[in-house]
Amino acid sequence: MKIKIGLRSRTVLAGMVGLIASNFALSGAHAQNFPYQAIRLNNGEPIIEPSMFSNASEGENINGPSLIRVPDWIPANERAHATAQYYLYFAHHAGDYIRMAWAASIEGPYRLYDDSGNIGDRGVLDNGEEDITLGNGIVIEENHLASPDVHVDNENERIIMYFHSGSSFFVDGEEKNKQVSWVSTSPYGLEFFNGIESVQFGSSYFRVFESSGDLYALDNGARISQAPDLDDPWRAPNGHDFTDSLWERTPSGHVFQDDIPVPSSELRVRHTGVHVDGNQLLVAYSRRGEFQERIQLSTIDLRDDWTDWDPTYPPIEILAPNPGWEGGQRTMDNSESSDATDVNQLRDPDIFQDTDGQLYLLYSGNGEEGIGIARFYETPNPDIELRASADAHVRQSSGNNFGSLSTTRASSGSSDADQRRLYMTFDLSDVRDVEHASIRLYVDLTTGGPVTVYETSSNWSENNIDRDNAPSLGDPISTVHLTEDDQFYEWNITEYARQNTGDELSVAFDIAPSNTANHRFTSLQNSAVDRRPVILISD
Repeated sequence: MKIKIGLRSRTVLAGMVGLIASNFALSGAHAQNFPYQAIRLNNGEPIIEPSMFSNASEGENINGPSLIRVPDWIPANERAHATAQYYLYFAHHAGDYIRMAWAASIEGPYRLYDDSGNIGDRGVLDNGEEDITLGNGIVIEENHLASPDVHVDNENERIIMYFHSGSSFFVDGEEKNKQVSWVSTSPYGLEFFNGIESVQFGSSYFRVFESSGDLYALDNGARISQAPDLDDPWRAPNGHDFTDSLWERTPSGHVFQDDIPVPSSELRVRHTGVHVDGNQLLVAYSRRGEFQERIQLSTIDLRDDWTDWDPTYPPIEILAPNPGWEGGQRTMDNSESSDATDVNQLRDPDIFQDTDGQLYLLYSGNGEEGIGIARFYETPNPDIELRASADAHVRQSSGNNFGSLSTTRASSGSSDADQRRLYMTFDLSDVRDVEHASIRLYVDLTTGGPVTVYETSSNWSENNIDRDNAPSLGDPISTVHLTEDDQFYEWNITEYARQNTGDELSVAFDIAPSNTANHRFTSLQNSAVDRRPVILISD
């Protein structure tokens, strides 16, 4: 187990060289608690959602995103639309065709490709509600097609899609009861039915990547497979048993499972998104069985032998469900292995790198009921640390003011009277540019669980705010899942900070009423100066 990055590696901002107007502090050094962060795009709304489908039943489940940029060698007249620059492939957990939506801009709007409902012509790979017969005596049973993993092959000018089939397939009439991954190619990325290779590669949910001249995949559970030959990864050798997987799986099994202290039947990695960055593999994932399934991140040092790859632990928290379409307002529960909607869960991460090098994170929300997109990046070192100008919590069972306490709270309980909501302001009057902004709080006591930061008005006073005059909540900005006491946590508020440069910024921290939890934070009045609430800004 390699403990390189994660929540327990906290340090406080050091190297303060002087104070300037409005209590700014320039920092020469700051070790990041959250080395990677994500900012929701499209105003935090989904880019794929159920109402887009002409047939309502087709939009009842939405999962498994895989995004590509349409390569320049595909002419305008061979694209889904002449203006199409992005293709977003995805699936229905129990559907029988692979869907695709196109857009001219990465944030959308996205429009479904071939949503006619004509069986056999839907999306980009439709089994026509019949078995698919391939060579080598292989028949893919009519069940479902899912988990597209799509790549642009510029050298051969084709689009490659890995996908998995349903619960069984046949080889020379022999039935194999398991879900497996296949691959297909398409000249323009619009039709993959006729390009399916007659060999299966491994388990379901393949995410494929190249490293040091070899081709690998993480599957469902994050087990690793290696292609036999990078130059010809789909060719079966003479005498190959086509009931077996072509790619070799590492004997170590679930490489993440060594870091999880319960059996894989209770908690394991479900879906992954991968990106190679030099000698490092970024692995975004959600975990089936998690109490609030959400997007987390670990890294793998690719310089090690692939059979010894070891992900960093504990994971970095990337995204927890916001209230709204992502399901953050719903009651939390341990997720299950099946498809799910109307649940407090994020799933199905995909990491996409655009031609300018910018990374994006796609994910499904509310379990599997829509797809969102976020800008994903390494957290820059802050140029400014700005202490909060006011903080106080309000308590629904009391009309008192709690603005002078050394600790503040955000909590919910079995009744509304137990609720405490934390308000905070920051003076950004001297801030002009914001590349990145996050609020950092020190949590000295937590029962665990998510806390959401909301937009709110600044018409309140630290010494007078109470339950009767506290401003209402605005839109949710970001949610962080707290896991440990005595720990710093950061809420990314970059877009909201940009909207409030040169002014006062006010936020509120709150917990969905359905989630019983209690979190205590160090306040402005606390004697531990280095643990007081601050906003970290990179300009």
